[in-house]
Amino acid sequence: MKKAFLVLALMPLVAACGGQPTPSSSAASSQQATSSQQTTSSQAATSSQAATSSQQATSSEAATSAATSSQDSGPKYLFYKIKNGESEEGLTGSPWLNPTYPGTAKKIETPSLKDDFYVSTNYEALATTELQPGQPATGGMLSALMAVEQNAAKLYAGEGTGNYAPAVAKIHNLFAAEDKAPEKAAVKTLLDRVSAFTTIQAIRDFFCSIDGATMPWSPFEVYRTEKGLRFESAGVGWNVNTSYMAFANQDEPEMQRFIQKYAEVLAYFGVDAGRAAHAAELGLKSQAATFTGNAPGTTIKVGEFATKYPNSKWGDLLHSLGYADDAEIMIESRVENFLDALEASDMSKLESLKDDLIVRVCLGAVSSLPTDQYMALAREFDQSFGNYSDSMLLRETIVASCQSVFDRAYIDNFETQARKKAIHDLMKETIEEYKVMLQNEAWLSAETKTKAIEKVEAIQYDCAYPDHLLSLPAYSVGEPTSFYQAAREYRAWNAKSDQPARSPLQSWAISVTAINGVYYPLNNSFVIYDGLLGGLMNGLPTTREELLGSIGVVIGHEISHAFDSEGSKYDAHGQEQDWWTPADRQAFDAKVAKVKATWDTYAYRPNLPMWTEKMLGEIIADMGGVSVCLKLGAKDKNFDYDKFFRAYSASYCSVMDPEFVEASIIQAQDSHPLNYLRVNAVVNQFEEFYTTYGVKEGDHMYVAPANRINIW
Repeated sequence: MKKAFLVLALMPLVAACGGQPTPSSSAASSQQATSSQQTTSSQAATSSQAATSSQQATSSEAATSAATSSQDSGPKYLFYKIKNGESEEGLTGSPWLNPTYPGTAKKIETPSLKDDFYVSTNYEALATTELQPGQPATGGMLSALMAVEQNAAKLYAGEGTGNYAPAVAKIHNLFAAEDKAPEKAAVKTLLDRVSAFTTIQAIRDFFCSIDGATMPWSPFEVYRTEKGLRFESAGVGWNVNTSYMAFANQDEPEMQRFIQKYAEVLAYFGVDAGRAAHAAELGLKSQAATFTGNAPGTTIKVGEFATKYPNSKWGDLLHSLGYADDAEIMIESRVENFLDALEASDMSKLESLKDDLIVRVCLGAVSSLPTDQYMALAREFDQSFGNYSDSMLLRETIVASCQSVFDRAYIDNFETQARKKAIHDLMKETIEEYKVMLQNEAWLSAETKTKAIEKVEAIQYDCAYPDHLLSLPAYSVGEPTSFYQAAREYRAWNAKSDQPARSPLQSWAISVTAINGVYYPLNNSFVIYDGLLGGLMNGLPTTREELLGSIGVVIGHEISHAFDSEGSKYDAHGQEQDWWTPADRQAFDAKVAKVKATWDTYAYRPNLPMWTEKMLGEIIADMGGVSVCLKLGAKDKNFDYDKFFRAYSASYCSVMDPEFVEASIIQAQDSHPLNYLRVNAVVNQFEEFYTTYGVKEGDHMYVAPANRINIW
């Protein structure tokens, strides 16, 4: 599954993994992202008992910790013990209340915004919001998630208009059908074909056919680009990174768990029990070995590609899809590894290749299991889905089967074209202001400023949806008898040369419904998805101040990832190299160290400090986003800073289930701080906050000027 890195990650549930320099297999999420090209963050789900016991402590422990904590020294936290799934009031350290759990805020008086800006400005919502059964989190930016699910439900119900909406409704109905016999029959037909292979050439011929190249969980995705087409790696299993990591680390318990679960799916589709376990093990080992690492890969002409792989007959397939010999193919290195191995294989590899293929056929059909069984298994086995509601997992599944059709139906029906124009203009304005901000940084040398501004000028950016979706050919599902068949027909349609060329921005591999923004350092680009924009623009008034405080800071956040502790290592063209002068890099590192030292004083609870090193990129990006928007606001006559700061705080207002926090934030060591810190520990770094609210020494929101830590 695709997972995108360096993301806004509004919360772990809907965000992809942040803080990593290379886009390997976004995360994912939403959507952290959706389908075989999904971005969501991978998070482990845990039991209620585990979450409860790990958060328990005595009141005396809390009191001791609170007594030794202060605004200037020691860990800063609010400690709650959890009992019977409900939060009980504990003792708070200085300076702020952690209102993450439902019902926490209503146990206190509304604080002064000079002492706790986040709780003060969001008090009513924090005190009254309740989670519905099975809902891990809600509020603020997370309202965007609810809006996306409601819109998707309308498409499933046949309420959408336009050419593409009926296809989405039909594919949904196939997935939701209670009779799964047609699903098993479709998979069994393909398995019988694979089982009958007696030569390596038969396997090559299969992979180089429409059937093989468009099979769900094929080793690669095929889609059109501006100059030809692209072969992009597509893993196998619910979470390929997790399974491959288990094999790479020789983690025997995890290896056996993956093998057992994979074998259960194979057995359901009729693979002999002995063969199922054997195939699962060999298939996983083969895939883990083949898909180790991923460099940008190579570019080759179709004619040259056919010559390089004469045994595999790629030319026949690509010509049948409409590609001429002079069309270019971009091939990811992991796909190239697979193609090289397939071309060179001899009869000694026959059974292992068949095992690999059997695993791919069955896991490509996992969503064809009985619906309840599929959802339960997905939640148990894939960390990304552990805390998903039924509606979220349903959307992930439908998007995986027909992403471009789903996305086009979505933008046709939910008024996103006007939204795109407005936000694209704001993105351009924010980038221009970021250049001015860098130019005015007194601590940077002229040489480094020039390089930094060149990097900003080279940033590629987009929002809401990729324009190529507007040129999508008409699509009709036809008369498939199964969800599995419909998914395969879509993939065959999607690979043809009459498709519009995809946007060069890698971030658009993720569905437009992602509740996220993503920066890719390897091509110096970022996008902000319509799932996020729709929620923010529908949920907040659109005055200039509120627009900057909600969406403007998201834009600034993504730009700032180009200059955080990881993104700063890459130049304007996505090459990893040190473009800073030694003195400037030393000064930057000192500023980052100051950020870390400050955030090291926060803790999730007693004896559980923040994993600040992992959070640095997100902390720096949060502050950079606010900084550039304040500079934009300063250009406006009578700019209302109160509206700006309140909009920023409201966008992060949320409550979360304790078990979800334990599993998806604490145990997963999510790279994004809890939302109250993303507000309080950010706004108090800016002088505009102090002048707007009269915050002075002695107030809990106060930080002395010499101790403020904003980098940009």
